[in-house]
Amino acid sequence: MNNTAQKTETTVIDATAYAATTEAIRTEAAKLLTEGKVAAVVGYIPGRRKGTAIPGIVTDPEQAKDLLFSPACVNNLALYLTKAKKEVSKKGRLAIVAKGCDMRALAGLMGESQLKREDVVIIGVACAGVHGSGIHPAEPLTSATIARKCRECTVHEPTGADLVCGKVPTLPELIAVEQEELAKLEAMTPQERWAYWKEQFKPPPGGRQLPPSCGQHGLAHRARHAPGRQMRRLRGVRTGMPHGYPAQSAEPQDGAGAKRAVRS
Repeated sequence: MNNTAQKTETTVIDATAYAATTEAIRTEAAKLLTEGKVAAVVGYIPGRRKGTAIPGIVTDPEQAKDLLFSPACVNNLALYLTKAKKEVSKKGRLAIVAKGCDMRALAGLMGESQLKREDVVIIGVACAGVHGSGIHPAEPLTSATIARKCRECTVHEPTGADLVCGKVPTLPELIAVEQEELAKLEAMTPQERWAYWKEQFKPPPGGRQLPPSCGQHGLAHRARHAPGRQMRRLRGVRTGMPHGYPAQSAEPQDGAGAKRAVRS
């Protein structure tokens, strides 16, 4: 890693933008609820621990002051629309606070006819990123604490929302960790890549107790016991290995059956 990258790794991301975004969300949510355009707003509210944020449903304009947006807002609120629909769907439309990455989940729900676009008001938020897994919420957002997915995000400002709250601050140049790892994988020889994937699918200690649906050995198990067309389909599965690499045979290892095949 060069010196420029090392400096980038310790860069603090401007957190004042989150405060401005929070105020904008509260203003828009209160306005929508007061005017009766929506019956509820699905957003983020403070958690029990200081600095944390959890999904919440706001139905009163006065409650809009509880809404917030911070690096701790890691949840995809699209997952909570079902619950919100059950609670307030008869009262009117819903509004939802959505980051750029959450917009993809909303599009998926609409594509699967689980959600109609006209039934929801999308409050988009300009997002510089959120904390990575295991980071304490009190930690400042830096290029070292930001989530891996945010390092290569291309939707800091969501598109397709009814309105967008806040502005994205100037972001440091972040190292795309997943792209780096992919480049290393692509640079491997076929033998090295085969060894890598074998290690990735190696069962953990006590793997014999894993359910049949788990991992490479589960696929082989299902292939041995699946009837007819399902068996033929599963035998063609390459157990998660890269395309073009030989898979371990999922054929039944039945000695008697092999003898019968030879005799015939």
